[in-house]
Amino acid sequence: MIFDDNYCEGRGDCLSLKQVGPLESVKKYFEFPPIFKAEKNRWGCTWDSAPPILEKKSEPWHDLLHSEATAYTWICYAYLRAA
Repeated sequence: MIFDDNYCEGRGDCLSLKQVGPLESVKKYFEFPPIFKAEKNRWGCTWDSAPPILEKKSEPWHDLLHSEATAYTWICYAYLRAA
């Protein structure tokens, strides 16, 4: 499963793995690093994620990615155990 936003407790508009807590059925969990790391995320909180993929804008098309940097938080991959 891939979650677009794996929101932390008390945040977001849908249920996520971080809100539920540790699950025995999750075999592997990985959070993707942000492309750019904004100073604050969309809730005004500091980030608690991996270092960004790109440190600075170096191409004109990076402007769009940079402008959206605070809108996508904690994109993750979860591999579940078979039932």
